[in-house]
Amino acid sequence: MSKTHTISEIYDIATAFITDRKTTLDVSYRNGHLMYKFTKRGLDEYPYTLVISAERGAPAKIPHTNQTNKKTGHVYLQRGTALSGMYGPRTIVSAETKHNVGRAIDSTQRDIVKFGTRMLSPKFFKLVELANKRAFNKIETSNNTPQMFNLLYRIQNENQK
Repeated sequence: MSKTHTISEIYDIATAFITDRKTTLDVSYRNGHLMYKFTKRGLDEYPYTLVISAERGAPAKIPHTNQTNKKTGHVYLQRGTALSGMYGPRTIVSAETKHNVGRAIDSTQRDIVKFGTRMLSPKFFKLVELANKRAFNKIETSNNTPQMFNLLYRIQNENQK
C-alpha cells in the first residue's frame, strides 16, 4: 500500500532516479499530457519505475458537475514497468502538487502566467527541468544504486508502519 508524500519527501528518490547512469528514460507527450518514465532494474527481483507527469492547460469545469478538473503535477514510484497509476496497487510512494501546473507547460499561455505557475510548485518544476536535461543528455549521471536501494528500503519501512 502506498503512502502519499509531498514533493519534498520524494525529491531525493526522484533525483536519484533521474541522475542514475543505468536508469532508462521514456518521454511521451500525448493529448496534452507530458510524462517522463524512468525505469531502474537490478535493485530487486523486479524493476522500479518513477513517473513524473503533468497535463497541459488551465483547470476546466467538468460539465454537469460543480467540480473542476485540476491539472496538478504527479510524481510516483512503483514496482514493475506496466503503469498502474499514482494510486495503483504497486505504487510505493506518490506526491501531487497542490496547485495547477498545466499552464506552465502550455505554449498558448503568456510567459507571466507560466512563470507564476512555476513559482507555485518549484520543487515539481525542478524535477521536470532535471528530467528534461536528462532526456537531452545535458546532466552528469552516476551510479546511484546504493543510494536508491537505501532510499527505497527507508520508504518501504515507513509505509509498513
